[in-house]
Amino acid sequence: MRWPAWALVVTIAYEVILLSLQAARGVRSHFKNATAFDAISGQIMAAGAGVLVTAPMIIAACMLFQAIRHQMASPLLLATVLGLLIGNRLAAYAGPSLGMNGGPFVGPFDPADPTLPLLGWCLAIGDLRIANFFGLHMMHFIPALALFAGGPAVWAQYSPPPPSPLLHSTTTPPPRLDKCPSAPRRCVRI
Repeated sequence: MRWPAWALVVTIAYEVILLSLQAARGVRSHFKNATAFDAISGQIMAAGAGVLVTAPMIIAACMLFQAIRHQMASPLLLATVLGLLIGNRLAAYAGPSLGMNGGPFVGPFDPADPTLPLLGWCLAIGDLRIANFFGLHMMHFIPALALFAGGPAVWAQYSPPPPSPLLHSTTTPPPRLDKCPSAPRRCVRI
């Protein structure tokens, strides 16, 4: 069942391309209907938001089902499922609220109101982008917290094994095969 992951990849690729294009044009990417292109791409982004909300829920459910089925309840796996579920619920609440509200602000926005530098979040009235941001990044934060809180014991479970000395021997070079005909037994070792 890989279609939720592919749906997520395609949707994220579209969102990144569109956001980059709008930034290169110097226009807002959300809630802009000045041209037909802006209106249509905004509607496609809104539909993509549904995929961005639904796919992580399906992926979390599949991960949890596989963990129960194979009896592999690791702290990192459970933290990933928890991060996907909690982050998804926060983002799923804030995203449609942004759309129904027609913008990120709760209340009348005055351009003179103070904003958070770099992010532009309004400090004078409610701003739904904050909840959306924390919801989306909760999916990253909770597994990262579990990984770092678990320390070396958890890290060892997910690090690759050391290379085998037999595979990386420096005493004898591997044989060179040049001008090999179709039958391997006729290859000449040089």
